Amino acid sequence: MNIIELFTDKIFHIMSRPHFILRSVFFKTYSELKSEMDNLEAQMEEAKKRERAVALKKVKQLCKEFGFTAGMLQGVLARGRNRTPKT
Repeated sequence: MNIIELFTDKIFHIMSRPHFILRSVFFKTYSELKSEMDNLEAQMEEAKKRERAVALKKVKQLCKEFGFTAGMLQGVLARGRNRTPKT
């Protein structure tokens, strides 16, 4: 069997199973989707940390520029999270 016949035979074999092609192209398994979700959640967490750091830097810059103090902002800002002391 030459290379062209082998290739043609393989293509015919694949094309004779359209349900396999559809499943492999369009449908992912639960574990594949779970893995993608875990990766996206990790990326989201990193993006949130980066954006939070940028926002905090901007707030500090604006406070310095306009002379805002913590006391001036106390009634305007949301309460911070309760932190437990590290032991």
